[in-house]
Amino acid sequence: MKLKLNKKKLFCDIDNTIADQFLFFKNNYNYHKDINQIDVENLECINGAKKALKILNEKFNIYFLSARKKKDFLKTKKWLEYKGFDYSELILVDTHKDKIDVLVKRKADLFIDDLKYDYEKLQPKLMTKHIDILKKKKINFIVFNGCWAEVIKLIS
Repeated sequence: MKLKLNKKKLFCDIDNTIADQFLFFKNNYNYHKDINQIDVENLECINGAKKALKILNEKFNIYFLSARKKKDFLKTKKWLEYKGFDYSELILVDTHKDKIDVLVKRKADLFIDDLKYDYEKLQPKLMTKHIDILKKKKINFIVFNGCWAEVIKLIS
């Protein structure tokens, strides 16, 4: 977890971008339960995430930025290390709006996020308001749609 000088800053979401939270919901989740009861340590990696981020790590300092509870910081850090992700920093915020504030403050060069909500209801919806704000603030972003190979093609 070292900062590399002269590299651009890539901020990457965790849930449903590198960690398959949706699969967990589909297989294990009764949507009447509290969403905060998810065991973040047992999520699977999304196919291709490790390989893609290893490639991107050559050009970017990678910052994981997630709207997870701060109490899950150590569990999230352990999960990232156990799964073999190399990154510069892990940042947890309270809301998706807070993510945008971090991106602006830290002068992100690129943000990768699924930009969806309502996974727990098994009907994810696009965060159109957040996308509009990202555009307005001129933050470069990629809406992750489940395929890391597509992301690599867009960046290469």
